Amino acid sequence: MVETIIRSVFDNLPADWEAVPEEMYVNRYLLFPLSADSTQYKQLRPLFSRANFRVSSIKRVQNPFQHGRYLLRKRMLNVEEEIVYHAVRRIDLPTALQCTCDFRRYARPYFDDIRHYTKDPRFYQTFNSLLHSIGTFEVVRPGELCVLVMNKLKSTTGMSQCDYVINYVVEFNNTM
Repeated sequence: MVETIIRSVFDNLPADWEAVPEEMYVNRYLLFPLSADSTQYKQLRPLFSRANFRVSSIKRVQNPFQHGRYLLRKRMLNVEEEIVYHAVRRIDLPTALQCTCDFRRYARPYFDDIRHYTKDPRFYQTFNSLLHSIGTFEVVRPGELCVLVMNKLKSTTGMSQCDYVINYVVEFNNTM
């Protein structure tokens, strides 16, 4: 049964994912830099327009296990999804990707996450709202900030890690 589910996930990966052997997913996820001329990059880049923040890279996250859980949950709940943003410091990026944004495992969560007394990560509807929320409590250093662009199921109560999936990592230059 488990092998059937895993096989089904690997047989139904998104068409825009890089084809890689299954054994490459030792750490559960892989990162693929998007080229500046790719359709995905051109769609994402304008979402991060801010004079003092310059995008240094956008990487697609490929995590078939997280993707499979998300698709099963989406089908089970039959709800719409939305795009949301989650902030992590560069040092916490591997933890966020491996542990599906469980900020309790971060070495240095943003202050807003410390105030957020649930196990659920803090999501924002826009990049600007993310910056505003964090910037209320501390200076946001562009070279330290990574933003995860995610799909999240709408209208779910009692959210679980199956209710969101990380699609992209956006990193910024140190210079403002």
